[in-house]
Amino acid sequence: MAGIPASVLAQLGQSVSIAPYAGVSSSGVEIYGAAVTVTGIVEESDNTSRSVAPTDDAEAIATIRCPLATNCPPGSRITLASGLTGVATSVKRWDGGDSPAPSHLEIAMSGLHIAE
Repeated sequence: MAGIPASVLAQLGQSVSIAPYAGVSSSGVEIYGAAVTVTGIVEESDNTSRSVAPTDDAEAIATIRCPLATNCPPGSRITLASGLTGVATSVKRWDGGDSPAPSHLEIAMSGLHIAE
């Protein structure tokens, strides 16, 4: 089947900026490709787990469903329309093939924080 229907993206979609992870340079600096903006369905969830120590960071998770052709390897930097940023921790290709399920890329994102 084709990808996520345009009508669904128009109603539920949000702009998502993705800077694809390209590896590490010889000097140890992480390298990212140019950020691209795609429209995806974003599902934010608050899985906050904070211990008593004030230095521990809370972590939330978001799942993004976007077109199958999106370039987003694990480690890519992601910025949501809400201003939250994070890193792609896992990326799954859902190819619906001949089934009625829409083909899409499912990105799990963690380490959310408000962009400065």
